[in-house]
Amino acid sequence: MILLNDLEATAWAMPGLAATDQILLNQKPLRFDKPVTVISVGTGLGEALLLPDQQEGWRVVASEAGHKSFAPFDPASAALLQKTLVNDDVAISWEDWFSGSGLPRLYRAMFPAAHALDSAAITQQARSLADSHAAACIALFVQGLFAEAGNTALQYWSEGGVIFAGGVAQHLQQWFQDRAIQRTFSAKSRHQAWLASVPLALCSNAGPRCTAPLLTAGISRSGAADPPYATTTAARHRKGFYPHPLVISRHATNRCCPATGTERLQDFGCRLHLLLGQKQYATAFVGNKQRIKSQ
Repeated sequence: MILLNDLEATAWAMPGLAATDQILLNQKPLRFDKPVTVISVGTGLGEALLLPDQQEGWRVVASEAGHKSFAPFDPASAALLQKTLVNDDVAISWEDWFSGSGLPRLYRAMFPAAHALDSAAITQQARSLADSHAAACIALFVQGLFAEAGNTALQYWSEGGVIFAGGVAQHLQQWFQDRAIQRTFSAKSRHQAWLASVPLALCSNAGPRCTAPLLTAGISRSGAADPPYATTTAARHRKGFYPHPLVISRHATNRCCPATGTERLQDFGCRLHLLLGQKQYATAFVGNKQRIKSQ
């Protein structure tokens, strides 16, 4: 059994995405034979790097990059950060503003005199009123995500592309497809031409971490662009390198493993009962430690 957090599982899922699960934002196809950055915009903001590996197919490098200090990307975001630092005297991370839980905080920072709104209300108003505070907030929100995506592309030299995943990103598809908003991705002091060549995609699959964590099932659909990696990883699986090809993500739901009735994980604080082959396993999660035993 391999236990991963949700973002690692999402990153492992990406090479197995069907073409119908990829929205190519700049019409450039993803290349999984090159480094690919995955940015998941959900309740939090997660980032991971997917690296091709001749021996193992791919490697996923997890991170806590969402907790990096926020860096302004235009005069409006610079003024907003300055005002927040002066008034609140607290550091702002990317996740603090550019995530599902951070969107209401971004709205309050931008419009402190306005009535507080939750993420759903902000998105709904942005769709219905193009000149509303909510629409301005969503535009800055997505611009910030593209700016950070450009940062990570430069940091990891992600020639294979940058993929946006997560439920929040999927709900904001119309803004992610806005070419004017996308410009913040390449608005850097150097390497602008190279950044313009980097593929940008939005994962439209609502549950990739539930489908592709079955490693060979996801990798076998990887397509013609990367057959040696898919073949190698599948061969390693057959040889027993991955004896139980099941990955449960931290925020998995019953959809992940319906046959076993997997329960939702709540901050590693509940008990799972998984039927793997002919053996019954009980997995207890306490804090960040996992204990697995056969029953």
